[in-house]
Amino acid sequence: MPERGHFEAAASACGVLLSVGGWMVGDNPETDMHGATAAGLRTVGVANGRKWINSPREPDVIVPGIVEAIEVLRRLPTY
Repeated sequence: MPERGHFEAAASACGVLLSVGGWMVGDNPETDMHGATAAGLRTVGVANGRKWINSPREPDVIVPGIVEAIEVLRRLPTY
């Protein structure tokens, strides 16, 4: 599982603090979903034609592909 520092660096590169929350989009249950959840992020799991396997932490949202992931994120309220 990635260390929290990786998620902090990614947030910083986007000009935000990890402490304010956010979303992680990925396709790996352990490194993407579990790591992001441990860092306090909500998650979008991209299935890419595969059945999502049971993992210690299910994504908040599961979508078939990246286009659908973008659509989910675009529907979120902005602050």
